[in-house]
Amino acid sequence: MRDTLMDRADGDQTDLILTHPAHQRTLRALIDLVRALRACRSAEDLYHFQSRLRGMVLDTERHRAVISQQIKRLDRHRSLTADAPELGTALDRTDRGSWVLEGDVYERIWRQL
Repeated sequence: MRDTLMDRADGDQTDLILTHPAHQRTLRALIDLVRALRACRSAEDLYHFQSRLRGMVLDTERHRAVISQQIKRLDRHRSLTADAPELGTALDRTDRGSWVLEGDVYERIWRQL
């Protein structure tokens, strides 16, 4: 049996992941995506749907890469880059664990998409 992110997370982490603003936005987007898919009636509709979904996945992958970069910088005892994204939580931006949690959130978003 595979050990999933939600299996590994403790209760507090699970709450932070599920209530994270990006996760909440993605849940609403997923509902909209399902509606959009159901509304597709032609190959052109499906093409546009696929393009939209691909864009969302690529944006999520880019964001995950930036998060990973920040974690690596903190591992090397360097400061965050000037263009580091804001965390979606009130956790300490300089704490590696905060960035790991952010990475977990975006991994879940990526998997959901």
